[in-house]
Amino acid sequence: MTTMIIIDCDVASMLAKVDRIDILIKAFPDANFCITNSVYAELMRAKHAGYSFPDRIFKQLPVITMDRDDLKAFKEISTDSTVQFCQPSTRRSPSAV
Repeated sequence: MTTMIIIDCDVASMLAKVDRIDILIKAFPDANFCITNSVYAELMRAKHAGYSFPDRIFKQLPVITMDRDDLKAFKEISTDSTVQFCQPSTRRSPSAV
């Protein structure tokens, strides 16, 4: 099963500003990435303000929407302390930096 990772606005924006959204794919090669419609709306405000980086995000990350059941599940997950987070496929040791 493929893992879906929802990218928040800050992460997407920072990676797009340095034109490195590809880092996500390198870190999590078996995952699909997307943004939510609320992230899309926030990025559109930046685009309307004259910034070009949102276009890089829109070209590479699809927008998903949540229906009522998805939103309910999200609220349950976000309050569940047992939720596990994905780990990058490879880790570099601090001395390799």
